[in-house]
Parts: sequence; structure tokens; C-alpha cells
Amino acid sequence: MQINHEKENNALIFKLVGDMVWQTVHESAGYIMNVVEEEDYESIIINFEGVNFIDSTGIGLLIELYKVTRSRHMKLAVWGMSSESYENLVKVKLDHIFVNHKSKEDALSC
Repeated sequence: MQINHEKENNALIFKLVGDMVWQTVHESAGYIMNVVEEEDYESIIINFEGVNFIDSTGIGLLIELYKVTRSRHMKLAVWGMSSESYENLVKVKLDHIFVNHKSKEDALSC
């Protein structure tokens, strides 16, 4: 999985490309957590437009990121998640935590 990040206003935006599965999540998790720990942001936004599939390990990373952002009083939003990936969040009843926004602008305004 490839990850890029950018800062916009007081938000940190991650763009993910590739499948979010156990083979790629551990390295990705380290990268994401290191960047999040660098500074304080008001919100973390994750762009899932380039992600085709997310397994339980990827969901675990989202949960860990949720815990970190919540403990630091930051907002967490996702956008562009495929219907198949979002269905995995619905199955484990996490859709009330991770709302799949339609655009970056919607995610930034949450």
C-alpha cells in the first residue's frame, strides 16, 4: 500500500493506494502513527479513493487511529471508501464511527 500525506489548514490528510490488508498494514501503521505524532492537528482525514479492499487488519488500524485521535481530541473522517470496503465496516458495526463522506470537502467540514 502506498501512502502520501498533506496538510490543509489544520487537517492532516492521508491518501491511501492499494489494498489495506495484513501484508501491508503493519508498515503503513508505523508510517501513519509517526506522522500523526509529529504535530497537533484538529483533524485527520483519510482518502480511500485508491483502496479497493480492506480486511480485518486494516479495520484494526482504523480503530487504533480512532483511539489516538480521540485521546488527543482530534476529529477523524474518511472519504471515498468503496462500497465493498465500507460494507466490511458495516458488518462489524463501525459505520456509526467511520462515516464515509462523499468528498474531501465534506470530510473536512465534519
